[in-house]
Amino acid sequence: MSESSSEQLVDALNSVVLATAGVNELFPPQNVVRTAADQLIAFVKGDDSPPLRTVLVESHGDGLKITARIGVRIEHRTPEVVCQVASAIRDFVHTQINPEVRCVASVHAVSIQ
Repeated sequence: MSESSSEQLVDALNSVVLATAGVNELFPPQNVVRTAADQLIAFVKGDDSPPLRTVLVESHGDGLKITARIGVRIEHRTPEVVCQVASAIRDFVHTQINPEVRCVASVHAVSIQ
């Protein structure tokens, strides 16, 4: 997969996650210290900074693991929103990428507002 198609995939997955009812925020896939370190390293190297709000797409065995750290609106039930996001990610992978791709959707609610 080329870098531009990887970026397009991540952008599309970001949209899928943010469009899920009850999601009000998408947080960096790693903790704050790791994210700050990545930003600093990119700055020192003169590279473009990695996006802050994004899902993380990784190879996982014979498929993909997609991690999303989300904020959930207070009026929604967090477990249901997490399940809906995971389902939306898997549906996207199966309908837009390849129905044969094994997809693990790892969704973490890190904020309830």
